[in-house]
Amino acid sequence: MEQLADVTLRRLLDSEAFDLDPDLQEPSQITKRDLEARAQKEFFRAFFRLPRKEKLHAVVDCALWTPFSRCHTAGRMFSSDSYICFASREDGCCNVVLPLREVVSIEKMEDTSLLPNPIIVSIRSKMAFQFIELKDREKLVEGLLLRLKQVHANHPVHYDASPSDEDMTSPVFYSTSMCSDKFGDLEMVSSQSSEEREKEQSPLPHPEPLTALFQQSGSQSPDSRLSREQIKISLWNDHFAEYGRTVCMFRTEKIRKLVAMGIPESLRGRLWLLFSDAVTDLASHPGYYGNLVEQSLGRCCLVTEEIERDLHRSLPEHPAFQNETGIAALRRVLTAYAHRNPKIGYCQSMNILTSVLLLYAKEEEAFWLLVAVCERMLPDYFNHRVIGKLPSSPSSITSGEHA
Repeated sequence: MEQLADVTLRRLLDSEAFDLDPDLQEPSQITKRDLEARAQKEFFRAFFRLPRKEKLHAVVDCALWTPFSRCHTAGRMFSSDSYICFASREDGCCNVVLPLREVVSIEKMEDTSLLPNPIIVSIRSKMAFQFIELKDREKLVEGLLLRLKQVHANHPVHYDASPSDEDMTSPVFYSTSMCSDKFGDLEMVSSQSSEEREKEQSPLPHPEPLTALFQQSGSQSPDSRLSREQIKISLWNDHFAEYGRTVCMFRTEKIRKLVAMGIPESLRGRLWLLFSDAVTDLASHPGYYGNLVEQSLGRCCLVTEEIERDLHRSLPEHPAFQNETGIAALRRVLTAYAHRNPKIGYCQSMNILTSVLLLYAKEEEAFWLLVAVCERMLPDYFNHRVIGKLPSSPSSITSGEHA
């Protein structure tokens, strides 16, 4: 009954939302099975912070080898169009999100009494995840390989030349503690080469986080604050060494505790990208943000007028937004997002959120973080159709009559 009430309310407030769920278009045809399937899909997307377009294909009971506990942890595997996810039965014990674009191989292992129906999922950072006790393993692996092939065909992965192709693709099983330090340098090399290519190709004048460009003179932290930051950084580095340092890391209750202690400023942009999975959107859409900027800038409509009105109200006390460099970056991100999502356009307070994102993330990263917040993490917060919200008018920036 709660689901039916929710469906009815959403139809009243926003009929467009049901374009993604055609089974619910006709209320008289809704069955209990449809509602159960819808609840499972919504749980899956919300729990793992995945895009609404992700279609859930399979949910199977299994166990995952967790090196930090040196045992197999019982739980469930969820497979969708672009992800393999795992959630332990014990709440908060262990969760894993594996974007298929990071996966290089999925292989079946020999079935034994100790390892019944096992498969190995190997990823680019030379980590591998061992799942056992999988029912209908043949069908499951067949479906996973088919979607893996499709993902890599749509979004080819370009490996750096430092390691050999054979090393990058061979399905070797490493524990996280063995590989994280050794291949952390490899990850750094990869990111540096990506940054170099970005500087050569990006149309954006300042791709660095704004905190790297603007340092308040005389605002160095006292020794006590520096020591606290160093302690936090040390704790996070220890965690990376044991649980992994990419989007595919093992996520446990320890992460919640570390976040509650406060994320060090030097790690905020990186961790926001990982935990929101904006890093996957960024890697999957090369050149997308730059094209949006070129298409949207220079157009005049109600949305751009409202953005201009709020630009100088965004963290006005911070030096990064007291000059045209920071203001221009903020303008580009907000205008590009309004161009991407005319249903939301621009709402008040988006400028404050984006300003903070720009302080710790590169401009393109800040854009994808804004996408993650508005469309996945808080999908109904910036929405002019929700009763009680008072956003600015989200007129379409793409509309010819407003241009």
